[in-house]
Amino acid sequence: MNNKQDEINPFLNNNPIQTRDISTYTTHEGEFKNGVKENVTVTQTREVEIYKATRVYRNKDNSNLIYKLSPPGLKLYVYIIYNIGRNKDKIELRASKVCKDLNISDKTFSRGIKALKESNIIQRYYGRKNMWWLNTNYLYFGERIRFMESQYGEHVILKTGKNDYADVF
Repeated sequence: MNNKQDEINPFLNNNPIQTRDISTYTTHEGEFKNGVKENVTVTQTREVEIYKATRVYRNKDNSNLIYKLSPPGLKLYVYIIYNIGRNKDKIELRASKVCKDLNISDKTFSRGIKALKESNIIQRYYGRKNMWWLNTNYLYFGERIRFMESQYGEHVILKTGKNDYADVF
């Protein structure tokens, strides 16, 4: 028989979620009073986590991607998740640094790069050594739509509507 304690996630004990308050201010045009137009400012405060989070997107095109990666590819994929910059669609992957951080050989690094290229997760960024484009349909850290629209304008395609696949997860 289950008791109430068995239904509480054990990782919650003594592990508070670190937060901070964020305030947003919105000014709305008010009504005329005594011939003067008064604006109204609304302040909304919400609590947000202080820790960074990378989004890993699941969709019909990549739902099994993670399971198909080789061990070197998976290791490098997780490395990217933890090292991607905010609002960036490129990442620098210097073999010497990655190999040291992950305690892997140059050969394992190369196999990881190959696996991620073959899985369409990264693509070489020509013009700068060790720089790679990230497929932002798979992972992103930041505000993806806002970043993409500011960087690439009309090249960004947004599709609004029902996503049949979203209900699967």
